[in-house]
Amino acid sequence: MAKFEKVLNYINDIKIKKTLFGGYDRNDVYMKMNEIVDIFKEYMKDEQDAHKAQMEELNEKICALEAEKERVEKEKEKMKETYKEYCSNILHQYSDSLHTLSSQFAGALNNIAKLQQSIDDMEKLDKLELSMEEVEEVEEVEEKEKHLANNAQI
Repeated sequence: MAKFEKVLNYINDIKIKKTLFGGYDRNDVYMKMNEIVDIFKEYMKDEQDAHKAQMEELNEKICALEAEKERVEKEKEKMKETYKEYCSNILHQYSDSLHTLSSQFAGALNNIAKLQQSIDDMEKLDKLELSMEEVEEVEEVEEKEKHLANNAQI
């Protein structure tokens, strides 16, 4: 904007030579017009330089962002590998724990089966003892009956 003000100020303050017959000196008008063109050329060069500097700054930022993106991608891959390893370790630990618990459960079931068998054996033994007592009682009764029968015969 300052460049346009410079041009406006130049045009407002311009002093063009006049000719004897009431016009402007043609060479002086061309010279003044060339000065205005030179001011615009300088303005355009400054704008191009500013644009070029902006582009270079943007390119530097793009390069920095691409480098950051690459760093983040590498970090992401590293984190993925770490997470996979962590999950694998946890899975392995749980698998080992499950295997241990499964073995312990199988052992407990085996112990329960043995206890049940012992209980069954004890019940059979109790029944057998009862049967033996009944047999002994029956034998005692028979013996007493024989004894009574022998006593009755005498």
